[in-house]
Amino acid sequence: HPKGRLHAGYGYETHDDDRTLTSSHVWRAGATWRPGSRVSAGVDYAGRVKRDQEELTLLKDVETSQWRAKLQVEPLAGLVLGADHRRRQRELPDLGVEVDGLAAHAFARATREGWGAVSADYGYTDDDYRDLVAGFSARSHAITGRVDIERIRGLRLAGGVTYLDIGEDL
Repeated sequence: HPKGRLHAGYGYETHDDDRTLTSSHVWRAGATWRPGSRVSAGVDYAGRVKRDQEELTLLKDVETSQWRAKLQVEPLAGLVLGADHRRRQRELPDLGVEVDGLAAHAFARATREGWGAVSADYGYTDDDYRDLVAGFSARSHAITGRVDIERIRGLRLAGGVTYLDIGEDL
């Protein structure tokens, strides 16, 4: 439908190499709404269950799930702004670890035809870990700037820089 859509999917993955055998069940369901050509909003839920049949991988079994809400707008031609917010949970039953967290992301991208683009991103995460002994927190901030130059046909020159700050109990 031009104003939105519902989506859902399921996947099964298996990895079998010389040392390990793992399998994963993956699913996602959500909705996207487009009230106009310059605005898009969506929500979805996703999950993944990975099993290590031979118990040879570092993390062994892992169960994850997350809720995500996102918004993207184009207030002017060539300028795109967006943001998303995620609530996520991870469980590593073999290690006795549970993780609850959130992640937020915002971006801006300005494009000029025949010249290129300039973009900036900001990401934030806040995760609380609980294990058999105690708990701890980890927070991160990441800021990225990027320039793409496309003045010569068939050639794109790009460069970027990222600032990363990881802290709290780490």
